[in-house]
Amino acid sequence: MSSPLRGAAGASLLIVPLLFLSQGAGCAPPPQPPSAPAPPPPTADDLLAAGDYGRARAAYLREERTGPTPSDVARARFFRALARLGQRDAALAQEELRSLAALEPPDMWTRLARVLSDELARTTVLREELRDAGAELHLLRLRIQILEEALEESQQEVTQRQEEIDTLREDRLRLQAALRDAEERAADNARQVRELEEALDALKRIDMQRDP
Repeated sequence: MSSPLRGAAGASLLIVPLLFLSQGAGCAPPPQPPSAPAPPPPTADDLLAAGDYGRARAAYLREERTGPTPSDVARARFFRALARLGQRDAALAQEELRSLAALEPPDMWTRLARVLSDELARTTVLREELRDAGAELHLLRLRIQILEEALEESQQEVTQRQEEIDTLREDRLRLQAALRDAEERAADNARQVRELEEALDALKRIDMQRDP
């Protein structure tokens, strides 16, 4: 075979595997896009805003321990106290704020802690006064109820006594009427007796005149 033919045959032999490779490459699945990165964990501020106060306190405690500056530490302590307040534990929140307010040197967070601590103290006093006023109001209501019951009983007694008085008055009127009737009958009987006595005296006088 001549060299040109051998070259053509060799070229054809090279084309066949290239065709298979190109077909195999066309059947391969497309590459997958890279997966999205996982979202970052929520920050302490995110947890506080979401109302997850327990996890927020833990996150602020970590910030307090790792804060690079005293201001960052004070901020973490301030918001940790706010999370405690969100847990409806005003007494401990006020204690934490008072402790933060006593730090030196003062900064924005210590001043805010003092203001909020004072407000919580006033709120506590107002709640105690409101509770005392509520207790006093409850006692006053009980006293009013007792007085109303006593007044009702007194009115019932007065009504009963008035009925008794009315009955006695009616009895007196009946007795007075009966007394008048008895007096009239007695007067009539006395008149009849006098008339009989006068008649007897007249008969006696007549009999005495007939005797010799």
